[in-house]
Parts: sequence; structure tokens; C-alpha cells
Amino acid sequence: MPCTPAPSAAHATPHRPSPQWPPSLWHAWNERRSYTVPPGGEAMVAVQERALSHLRVVAREASGRVVAMVSHADVIRAGVAGILGLSLDRVLSFDVDPASVTRIVAGRWGERVMSLNERWL
Repeated sequence: MPCTPAPSAAHATPHRPSPQWPPSLWHAWNERRSYTVPPGGEAMVAVQERALSHLRVVAREASGRVVAMVSHADVIRAGVAGILGLSLDRVLSFDVDPASVTRIVAGRWGERVMSLNERWL
């Protein structure tokens, strides 16, 4: 699921701002994702809506089958937050590591998070 990345965001963390972002915007992005828009990016609510919409379409079309979907951590966080009814301001309250697995079961009844951030070391 495509996501419009912000400049240099791939090399930044909540504790290490992107050099292309003003510090005040970086802090706002990490504290208030529900309405802060990164430079050149999009609002997390738009990412969340697109991710959940896609998940629901795939769940209908692949009913009864197992499907693997791959995306960036913030897109996964946004989807999980939506399923759990969490504010997007809380997406940094849980980890989604690179190459980790988050399992979601979805059907006509809705969605359920079965596991989060599974890793094999």
C-alpha cells in the first residue's frame, strides 16, 4: 500500500529529527499525528483511511484465504490504531519493527488484531 513519504523521514526517528524538518514541526508530527502534516507528505488520517479501505476490500475479495500484505511501519501503525479505536496521536505507543509481522483477521464482521510486531531472530 503506497504511502507518500516525507523528505528524509526514513533516516529519522521520534528522537532524531529529519534535518529537512523544522524542530517544532518534527515534535508536532510525533506528538499530534492526528492532524500534523509532514512537508511534502499527507495527513495520517488519509493514510489510515486508505489502508483500512484496502484491507476491507481485500478481506471481501479473499474471504476464507490467508493474504500477506507488506507496508511501511507508519501505515501499519495507522491501520492497527484504527482497528483498535486508538487516536492517531497514540501510534508511537507500540512498535512495528522492520520485517516484523502483524496479524489481522478481517471479515464482514470487522477486523481484529491477533498479534503485533512479531519478530524472528
